[in-house]
Amino acid sequence: MKISRTLPALALALAAPLLLPMPSRAAVSGPAFDRQVDDALKALEVKTTLIEKLGTDALGIVVTVTGQTAILTGEVAKDPNQVLAEQVALSVDGISTVENKVTVQNPPQLTTAAGLIRTSWVESSRGAGKGGRSV
Repeated sequence: MKISRTLPALALALAAPLLLPMPSRAAVSGPAFDRQVDDALKALEVKTTLIEKLGTDALGIVVTVTGQTAILTGEVAKDPNQVLAEQVALSVDGISTVENKVTVQNPPQLTTAAGLIRTSWVESSRGAGKGGRSV
């Protein structure tokens, strides 16, 4: 079984209860309820498509749909995925406008072992004449 086929199904199974709140018995029918269901199904389709295209980076995106407008919020790790998320949402049938409020996470600063050693040596040697340690 391929991950690419399993991931959207898993997303659908996990997101469905969150997107479809339990209505009261009085609100189970009518145009307002039908719009809520349509919006929830579009949001689910956008989220599934985002996961297919962006992979795990899409898990940080929250999708809300009202009519033909998708609102994307949350964070992605990669800068190109912020713009791509909007394009992916627009590719879903029934979505004509996207409010992209997705931000890019601050990438963790990577330091090589050589950089750490050099930094430690420079800091140590600066204080060597003032009672500091030298390496």
